[in-house]
Amino acid sequence: MASQAPQQSHHSQISAFMKLFYKDCFSFHDCGGNKVLQKAIVFMVQPGFNDYKHSLLHTKSISEVSKLVPDVVETIRSSIEQLIKDAEAKHFVVSGIIPIGCLPGFRMMFSDNSRKIQCHKGLNFFATLHNDHLWQALEELRLKYPEVEIIYADYFKAFMTILRNHAFLGSKTK
Repeated sequence: MASQAPQQSHHSQISAFMKLFYKDCFSFHDCGGNKVLQKAIVFMVQPGFNDYKHSLLHTKSISEVSKLVPDVVETIRSSIEQLIKDAEAKHFVVSGIIPIGCLPGFRMMFSDNSRKIQCHKGLNFFATLHNDHLWQALEELRLKYPEVEIIYADYFKAFMTILRNHAFLGSKTK
């Protein structure tokens, strides 16, 4: 069973983002002097997450959704490249996705029959797969556009650091 394209995919979100700045234009070049993105920092927070979430909720197969990673990451890469070329954007912060195997809703959907495991390893491996592909795509963009600043925000490692050090950081367990 092939996964359906989500209604709020990264592609539709980036299109909405572009329309926000260029409401009356058919393309960025038609907008002339509007160079707002040259000085802005474009934050892309967990791009692709909604694509995966939708597919996981409908197929419930991690291996099936894993097949989407190259296409989802390519959409993210091409979105960034379009912003660089057409809007002359120069500064990006792009985050990876968090360890979705640690989110209670996903842990319940993908039970691994073990109460000792705090996070679902298969789902976290999937998140790592996406993040590795995204990192590679961003590296390629950095090489192609050295004048553009592209920062990768590692939400996966940050989340896991907080989870592993929760007691030290002041979070109490029951």
